[in-house]
Amino acid sequence: MEPIDLVGRLGRWATGRGPLYALLAGRLRQLIDDGDLGPGVLLPPDRTLAAALSVGRSTVVAAYNQLITEGRIVRRQGSGTRVAGTPAATPPETTGAPVFLHLLEPQDGTIMLACAAPAVPPPELADAYAAVLPRLASYGIGYHPAGVLELRQALADRYTRQGRPTHPDQILVTNGGQQALSLLARSFVAPGDPVLLEAPTYPGALEVFRDQAATLHPLPVGLDGFEAAVRRRRPALAYVVPVFQNPTGGVLGSLQRQRLAAVAQRYGVPLVEDEILADLAFPGTDQPRPDPTA
Repeated sequence: MEPIDLVGRLGRWATGRGPLYALLAGRLRQLIDDGDLGPGVLLPPDRTLAAALSVGRSTVVAAYNQLITEGRIVRRQGSGTRVAGTPAATPPETTGAPVFLHLLEPQDGTIMLACAAPAVPPPELADAYAAVLPRLASYGIGYHPAGVLELRQALADRYTRQGRPTHPDQILVTNGGQQALSLLARSFVAPGDPVLLEAPTYPGALEVFRDQAATLHPLPVGLDGFEAAVRRRRPALAYVVPVFQNPTGGVLGSLQRQRLAAVAQRYGVPLVEDEILADLAFPGTDQPRPDPTA
């Protein structure tokens, strides 16, 4: 690929917060993940791209090295720097993201365990929608930036019953967990910032943090070794799924959660607890509850 072609595709890559190499790596990552730079595409040499972008060669080298570490590009002596993967004979018809792939393809009777949702809404959900529908008219046309007050009050009461006193003004209702993660990432994470998370973890969270060009540092499930990693990395944010961890299903004990919260508070690290799956216990079993001190 000629440098001028790549420069045009990069667009206003340098706008945003963070070091230039992280911004460049983030934009290249987006082009690769979106398929604009397909497998096998030859990228310009360091010096050539640096001259075309009017940046130092070290900026391009650092961006390339970041993408090499992520497995998105490969560099071989004599063949240059290329997007990783084997060139496809035909462009892919659907997304390659395993979490969402089954939503775009015809159903074949396979039970998909990659998505924690039923294939069709259960009758109870349809009944709940029908019951609440007449009340929705009283809320106007729907412009409630923080969410309907009645819903925020109900959510605040729920946390208060669990031992964590909460006021409705502390609640922000989103369209779902994915939007909530995106808002948190945009609020706390700048390009190049370190983020601590579990490995394995929810793939949607990985995509959110990668979209912010964060540097991901995985820890064992439960964030084992959290304090040492915080001291070493000084992360902008930490992400954990403490109850019914995705995808392992593990549950952190109360003492472990207290320790995580204490370390996060001591070092001033925002700790995001993903409780999306916390209510999915089997009927008749004790429901894990958030720790009041966390």
